[in-house]
Amino acid sequence: IFNGLAHLIMVGLFRTRVPKEAPHCWTIHIYALVAVNAWLWSTVFHTRDLLWTERLDYFCATSIIIFQLFHCFRRCIGGLWKSMLFGAVLLRVFVGHVYYLAAVKFDYGYNMKVMVFLAGVNSVLWLALVVKNRRQPHMWKCGATVVLVNLLALLELGDFPPIWWTFDGHALWHAGTAPVVVLWYSFLIDDCKQLLRQTQLKKS
Repeated sequence: IFNGLAHLIMVGLFRTRVPKEAPHCWTIHIYALVAVNAWLWSTVFHTRDLLWTERLDYFCATSIIIFQLFHCFRRCIGGLWKSMLFGAVLLRVFVGHVYYLAAVKFDYGYNMKVMVFLAGVNSVLWLALVVKNRRQPHMWKCGATVVLVNLLALLELGDFPPIWWTFDGHALWHAGTAPVVVLWYSFLIDDCKQLLRQTQLKKS
C-alpha cells in the first residue's frame, strides 16, 4: 500500500513541478501508472492469496522493471523510432514471459532468475547514466536509488526467520522501498527540468 501511495503522491508532485513540454514527461506519467497498477495487485495478492491474484502480482512486478528499461533507453539514447523498436522488443519479452508462466509452467525459480537478470541490466544501465553525467548535481539521487534498491533486494532474496515472528525479508523489502520511491521521483523531477533547460538553450 505504502509503495503505491508513494508513487501517487510523488507523480502528483512531479506534475506540479515539471512542465508538460519537458523531455520524458509523459514517459514518467506512464511509468507511474504501471507502478501504481503493480503495487495495487501486490496489495490485492497480500490480502487475497489466490491463484489469479498471485499471477497478477508476479506479472505486474515484471512490468515495472520492463518499463524502467524502456525509460532508461529513452533517457540514454532517445529517438522516436529507436524507442519504438526497443519498446516492441521489450513488449515481446514481457508477453513471452507471461505466456510461459501462465500457459506452460509457473516456475518460481525461472521467474526469479528472469527478474534478477532484468533488474541487473536495469541497474547497470542507470548507473552508466550516472557515471556519464556525474558532474550534474542531481545524478547522485539516481545512483543512490539504484544502490538502495539492490541492497533492499537482498532482503527479498534472503531467507531468514521473521523478526519478532512478524517481519520477514519480503515485508522488510516492501517497507524499505517506499521511501526510495520519494528519492527516485526527486531525481526524475530534477532530471526533467535539467533536460528542459538544455533543450531551451539549444533553441535560443
